[in-house]
Amino acid sequence: MGLDTSHNCWSGSYSGFGNWRETVASIVGINLPGMVGFGGSIKWDSLEFRPVYVLLDHSDCDGEIATEHLIPLADDLDRIAEVLAEGECGTSGWKYRATVRFAAGCRDAAAAGEPVNFH
Repeated sequence: MGLDTSHNCWSGSYSGFGNWRETVASIVGINLPGMVGFGGSIKWDSLEFRPVYVLLDHSDCDGEIATEHLIPLADDLDRIAEVLAEGECGTSGWKYRATVRFAAGCRDAAAAGEPVNFH
């Protein structure tokens, strides 16, 4: 049993999703374990908003990402994918591929006028 989302954004283990989100968070300067909801005390609303925060501050087992957040999130993930592509694994690394896949799924959902559902 693992985490699946609509629009093929993610299908895999919860631990993989958590690991990927920690990497994404670190790229944008967030220490995820320090955040409220992840065991820390830093509140999300104390930060200057960035679209990827919609993904980072989201349940990993249910809920949805609303349609109005999808294109800005996809665009932010594209910028994060560029950083990952410059890393040691380049475009062959699984975190790069996961980032590109999530961004593409967000765009597919937006085109369909549907949210991304977590289940």
